[in-house]
Amino acid sequence: MFESILSQYESPKMLVVINSCKSGSMLHIGNSINGIFMTACAADELTYDVENFQNTVFVEYFVDQGMSQGKADSNEDGHITAEEAFYYAESKCNPLPGPIIIPRTHSQMIDNYEGNLDLSEPVHAPWFTSLPIALLATIVLLIFLRKNRR
Repeated sequence: MFESILSQYESPKMLVVINSCKSGSMLHIGNSINGIFMTACAADELTYDVENFQNTVFVEYFVDQGMSQGKADSNEDGHITAEEAFYYAESKCNPLPGPIIIPRTHSQMIDNYEGNLDLSEPVHAPWFTSLPIALLATIVLLIFLRKNRR
């Protein structure tokens, strides 16, 4: 079901981030899109909310620190790419800094985008930007998993 929804979009700049437990089980979908497909963890792993982050570990480093605070700009050119944000988050999630004891997670990415996807450019999807990314991804994943159990 999720694959059929994504196949309806022909955008050359598609970024799909699945931030849920066992999201790596959906990694195969990444081969069917023009763009970048990321998961917060592997198929057999859980994602974790951390109270002082107010997000999951992956979203904290990918969105809040990597993109919003500009910490993912590894080449210091003033632009954050999806690839830079992913590698920043991936490196920070394994292992977590400080006294937080959470099992390692293995973020995954399939990159079918030619070049680097600049996240500094405006997003032309006002209906999407008003929804929390984690909530939307979780709802889509639950629908997908329920349909596959039948």
